[in-house]
Amino acid sequence: GDTPVVLIPGEPVGAQAVGDLLAGPALRVLNGERADVRPGRISGALSHKVTSSLGVVDSVRVHAADGDLRPRRIRTELDLPALAATNGFILVEAESEGYQAGTVVPAYLDDF
Repeated sequence: GDTPVVLIPGEPVGAQAVGDLLAGPALRVLNGERADVRPGRISGALSHKVTSSLGVVDSVRVHAADGDLRPRRIRTELDLPALAATNGFILVEAESEGYQAGTVVPAYLDDF
């Protein structure tokens, strides 16, 4: 039919990732907005090094405050304290192995 459907995982960390990367952009398109223009975009300096593997786009949860971005690695699918301590995310592109501490990167604050 014509009804869009987004399936959200039952565990919190996966549900947040789907919201950040799929559901949020889909809802913006349904609302007549551009999917690639995320509200709440800010820039900040990373307080810690962020590592990633080449060939993979990584979404890293962060706590943004006062121009600083504090990366939080979520250790398990049920790491609710770490997830609750964040208010946004950064993306590490596939061609990057990450960022050094102090690097200024774009971040996206939670919009739902």
